[in-house]
Amino acid sequence: MTPGDSVPTDPDALRALLLAERTHHAEELERLTAIIRELQRHRFGRRAERLDPEQLALALEDVEQTLAAGDAAAETDSTARKQVTRAGGRSIAARCRRICRAKKPSSM
Repeated sequence: MTPGDSVPTDPDALRALLLAERTHHAEELERLTAIIRELQRHRFGRRAERLDPEQLALALEDVEQTLAAGDAAAETDSTARKQVTRAGGRSIAARCRRICRAKKPSSM
């Protein structure tokens, strides 16, 4: 509607004009909402969440360092066990004797 258009004075014609404008605005709102959703999907969608190759390399390096530290700790632990075993010639369990005592229940 332009400023030069005349506005009808009949209430039914005004009501029809108002409904037509509402429909037009609703359609425009739906169109703009669809555009916004498409832009958000493009910006924040699954494909937009790509990892930079440098960040991937850093993450892999961290994992490798963690694995290497775990391997080193396991190796140190097994070396310490071997040294304990070598110290006495036998393992500690073999050097210790077991004492088994059976207790009889006291009679009442």
